[in-house]
Amino acid sequence: MQAVRDRVETKDGFVEVVPASDVLSTRALLNTIDIPSVDVAALDFTTPFELHITRADTCFGFLSSFDVGFEDKLTNPLWFSTGAEATPTHWQQVFFHVKHPFAVAVGSVIRGTWGVQRNWKNPRFLDIDLSWRVNDDELQHETFYIH
Repeated sequence: MQAVRDRVETKDGFVEVVPASDVLSTRALLNTIDIPSVDVAALDFTTPFELHITRADTCFGFLSSFDVGFEDKLTNPLWFSTGAEATPTHWQQVFFHVKHPFAVAVGSVIRGTWGVQRNWKNPRFLDIDLSWRVNDDELQHETFYIH
């Protein structure tokens, strides 16, 4: 695994389907966006998060996904999720591979902040600023890109 990891650019988020069996924690809501009324500036945000570990293993990174609902003027609102626990669609998760994987135990808590900013060169690209710590361990920080 080390030889492969050394050849992979870990600063880019990987778009892929991740099996629910590979997920080690609960999900955390990072942001809610009302698409019809959102101000473009609101798409840049930093928010705290908390993940509760449900399975002991080595954590190789963080996974992002989104849920979307179509409710306005509908008798039967429609919802779907791109989370690992949902049925896969053409939308996939984004996996952010950390430079230094770390062990987690059931009951541990990962706390941190998740920042999203539109890239200054191309606003369709995203820069992800991630800081976290497991329980009371040392704070970790990495920046990732979705291009």
